[in-house]
Amino acid sequence: MPWGKTLHLTRGRFFSAFFWTYHAGLILTTGLMTVHGTITVLGKDTGPAISGIAGMGHILLTVALVFFFVCLHHRLRLDLTGTTRTETDEQTEVPPVDRTA
Repeated sequence: MPWGKTLHLTRGRFFSAFFWTYHAGLILTTGLMTVHGTITVLGKDTGPAISGIAGMGHILLTVALVFFFVCLHHRLRLDLTGTTRTETDEQTEVPPVDRTA
């Protein structure tokens, strides 16, 4: 992904949410669509549960798309304000926890 290296999308706050939601939705959608197609080709009737679960996979893909656009907006906004990425990344990093106490 050349745009990922240019915009440093993996450093965004919402990238992890996008990544895991997208892959869960993709696996759910393709898996259930494969099951639905296989059952249909075999000549058996599929119930509404299979289509409903595949629909839930589509919903997860839509949520992942929203996460991606939020992450993209955040990274592009940094470019438009003129703030350097290193300054912003230092501001968004979680400070280390002091475990001596």
